[in-house]
Amino acid sequence: MKTTLEIPDRIFRRAKAMAALRGQSFKDLVTAGIEHELAEATTHPAGSMEAWLKDYEALGRQIETAWKSDKTVVELLSDIRR
Repeated sequence: MKTTLEIPDRIFRRAKAMAALRGQSFKDLVTAGIEHELAEATTHPAGSMEAWLKDYEALGRQIETAWKSDKTVVELLSDIRR
């Protein structure tokens, strides 16, 4: 299937150079990159949107609790990292 992509010039130049260094076409490099991303999405469900939202919500609760605290920013960040 044919499609049109808009890729920033700096990324296109780097990708084109990488493909040349690997001895493959730009098309093959893009296809391999898409295949890699699709494989990652199916083998690492933690990368799913649901998992990301749960992590985001948990962080939001930690930040909300932290705002109500008398601790310094450094102390709050240390607590969140634990």
